[in-house]
Amino acid sequence: MTKNKVFTEIKLAMKAGHYRDLSFKEKKIYKNAFKNGYKLAKIHCKKRSPEFYKPRRIVSYSFAKPSTRIIESIINRVCVRYEVHKKSLMAKVRTQDIVRARNIIHNIL
Repeated sequence: MTKNKVFTEIKLAMKAGHYRDLSFKEKKIYKNAFKNGYKLAKIHCKKRSPEFYKPRRIVSYSFAKPSTRIIESIINRVCVRYEVHKKSLMAKVRTQDIVRARNIIHNIL
């Protein structure tokens, strides 16, 4: 990466919205930190061997369908843990406790 490109990237990064309200001194500190971070990353990448960054080819993937017994067990445990009735979990209600329980079930399954 050329010096000009690094400078352009730092300038672009400093235009981000959360740096807008900083004082001149604070902006200078952040700019220095960006420069030092780029230098350290460059040194770090040179030390690594090329095999470390070798991409791997994904052969295939598959998803196992859980049995109904496992699904029922998960739903029952979530209902007990979050103190929600199973009927209200399956209803169209959108209260916070029920939505949270549904979200947990969705993430587990």
